[in-house]
Amino acid sequence: ITSEVDFENPLESQPSAPVDVPPKDTSAMRKDTEIVIKLLRQKAQEEKEESGEEREEPDREQLFEKAEDTAAYFNSKFSLSSSSLPSPPTPEISSPVHSDPRNYMGAFPLRHVDFDVHAKEYDIFRVNEYSWSDHGYSLVNRYYRGAAPLLDEEFSLIYNMTDHSFSKCRNINTKPLRQAIWYYVHRLMGMLHDDYDYRNVNLLLNIPIKQFIKKVACHSELVTNADISNLGFEVQPYEKVHITLLVVEARRQAGLLYGLH
Repeated sequence: ITSEVDFENPLESQPSAPVDVPPKDTSAMRKDTEIVIKLLRQKAQEEKEESGEEREEPDREQLFEKAEDTAAYFNSKFSLSSSSLPSPPTPEISSPVHSDPRNYMGAFPLRHVDFDVHAKEYDIFRVNEYSWSDHGYSLVNRYYRGAAPLLDEEFSLIYNMTDHSFSKCRNINTKPLRQAIWYYVHRLMGMLHDDYDYRNVNLLLNIPIKQFIKKVACHSELVTNADISNLGFEVQPYEKVHITLLVVEARRQAGLLYGLH
């Protein structure tokens, strides 16, 4: 997996001639799955061996930038330039109380634009300065009492849910993988967690699963059965559901934080 993502030149490591629906390469998926299992076991062992000695801190902002290395490949693969996306039809209002939400959209298309860490028009969203647990929860609870605990329970359940297995491997700590998925979605939204080592994103997530995550988070209307089949790892159907839920909830939390902030 690490050989597919060049930390210095991540875009150069992408496949040169992608197709819309790549054939299902079970041998590659099996190999990547085995590598992730080894990495998860290695990380569990490293946590046990840590004795509190000082460790050199990585440049998290630089790693944060390089964690999103699929933008050019993804956009070229699915032809997602702003000019190629169709504009939504102008809604026809049949009555003043019609419940179709398109009535309130007008002819203004909503399109995803990749977050540019070098943009001058906006800044990186630093979660250490405004987070769900420290800020968003209390603000929601102040104006919509009762909603915050429900949202918090949902985020926590999806994030922490595990049966301590991955693919056919049992008794394994999957937290690093769940974290990588969650923080990669936040990376797509331009949200930086300064206490997270973004090297884990490129170590644990191969290119196919990054493509799936980005498609679910940013272009969910384009997700097909082929995407589910070619997820990048050999995992059980319920694990695919959990991966999708992690993406959806991380995206939901990111949207909430932007709005509440």
